[in-house]
Amino acid sequence: MPDIVTLQKLAELYGLTVDALIGAAPPETQPPVRMRRMPSRPKRIIIPMLSAGLVFLIASILYFAVTALRLPLPHPARIFLYAVPVACVPLIVFMKLWWGVPQRFCAVSALVWTLALSFWTAFGAERMHGVFIVAAVMQTLVVLWYIMRAISRRKRRLAAKENEGGQ
Repeated sequence: MPDIVTLQKLAELYGLTVDALIGAAPPETQPPVRMRRMPSRPKRIIIPMLSAGLVFLIASILYFAVTALRLPLPHPARIFLYAVPVACVPLIVFMKLWWGVPQRFCAVSALVWTLALSFWTAFGAERMHGVFIVAAVMQTLVVLWYIMRAISRRKRRLAAKENEGGQ
């Protein structure tokens, strides 16, 4: 067993009392960590809009560069069309953080269908009708995923109520 001076130095080093260090007293509990508050409703609307606006700002800069440098890119205005599914990605993230299931569902659905539209226009409308069939299947999977999540949440809530009632 170390002497009392060594114990005091170890306790200071670890931010404990000597009693807590040797196990004579329970360690002092830290004050609870404060959770960050959810932003106000206007901020929850403005921040995702700013993130989508940033995507379109980058698309504008790309469009300007392509047209100013006269790069041989057919249909440079399609850059804005391709920016729409990219803008859906941060929207999905913010919907997950701050909004509910219907808003997340809409953001994911927007990503699915704008990706399909982007592929359809990028690779030629004549050859790419099948992309909308793929998008319809993906949309069906999204719907089934959200239904499955709702069922599992409902089961967890019922199980929690049963556990509370049984105690």
